[in-house]
Amino acid sequence: MTTTGMVSSSATTEAGSLQLTIDGKKVTVQKGKTVLQAAHGAGIYIPTLCYDPDLRPYGACRLCLVQIEGMRGVVSSCTTPAADGMVVRTETATVNLARRVGLELILVNHQGNCLTCYKNLSCEIQKVAQYLGITQEDLERLRRGKQIVQPDTSHPAFDRDHNKCILCGRCVQACPEIAR
Repeated sequence: MTTTGMVSSSATTEAGSLQLTIDGKKVTVQKGKTVLQAAHGAGIYIPTLCYDPDLRPYGACRLCLVQIEGMRGVVSSCTTPAADGMVVRTETATVNLARRVGLELILVNHQGNCLTCYKNLSCEIQKVAQYLGITQEDLERLRRGKQIVQPDTSHPAFDRDHNKCILCGRCVQACPEIAR
């Protein structure tokens, strides 16, 4: 068993674990884990911007959407508990369209040219945009202008720049959950 609580997909289900199928692959995971944790533990990529293993699942970015047999529409994998026998699809036309629209909405209101930034894929936003096939031209077509807001430097420990905020919620969660 690994530190993430995953076991190999060839192992038999142990007490306290359950088995689900993600993109045709049998995955065994400890009870209490989410679909996202099960997928990541099995090496299956599901994009996300708001997920942090040290914070409670929040589902703000809506990029970790998946389809689950028996459930209507798409659901966020970071907030959906894995269940025994669950069948999950991470790559469908519906899922990828919802992810693409979600990321476009995040980026079109985000000041800056993230996709052409010097970080060159060392940034999660760039990685997810590339994965979904979003280009700078797509964003420019959607943009209607930029509103520049002055950064808030009033706090002694950090500056808050709303121009770079992607509304992931990590900072809002970290304050009460970690920095008490």
